Amino acid sequence: MSAGDTATELIKDLVRARDTFPNYDDVAVREIVDESIGLFNKNREDLKSKEMEKMLGNDVKDDYLEEVTVEERSRYVNVVQRVAAIERNKRCMIAYHMRRLAKIRDLRWQAGPVIPEHIRPNLSASEKDYSNKYNRALAKLMRAQGIDFTQNSTPPKSLFVEVKGMADVGEVELANGETLTVDKFSRYFLPRANVEPLIRQGILMEIERQV
Repeated sequence: MSAGDTATELIKDLVRARDTFPNYDDVAVREIVDESIGLFNKNREDLKSKEMEKMLGNDVKDDYLEEVTVEERSRYVNVVQRVAAIERNKRCMIAYHMRRLAKIRDLRWQAGPVIPEHIRPNLSASEKDYSNKYNRALAKLMRAQGIDFTQNSTPPKSLFVEVKGMADVGEVELANGETLTVDKFSRYFLPRANVEPLIRQGILMEIERQV
């Protein structure tokens, strides 16, 4: 693989997983970091050569490039290409991590403050820490304003809603602190504010009333 290929594949994998939350690819991230360090070290070695010091010096004469050998030109081109590859790796790494952080924020609004069990193992330790800090910041803002911004993603038609269980989950905690035993296909009529997080998580499904 040539320089930058791993970073490109990392972004492609994230794009393909648009509607899911893939595992944090620690192996690929480490490979990209190591690759960038290797490219930087090669450039540092080349830039220390007498030929490169002369080419990049301030006392270069106008006709100097005519005297530059093919080997010297090739070394200069390699340095420029490595710099471009390092910058590309940086952009891909930033895009990869920023997109994953955006997914974590979206998850907070869709599923509530607790990361779903099937997604939690896919997060890195730093991402879990970011999720906790984001939760605390959002909770602090909502307390200060006296409003739960996450209750209704769309304007509710009524304060109560009929829902049914999507699986035999057992006992779950509602938004108001009370507990509910969720059985598959069982129906419940509860305040929307209490079950909205469970609906977003897919534990409950709202039953649309026929008008």
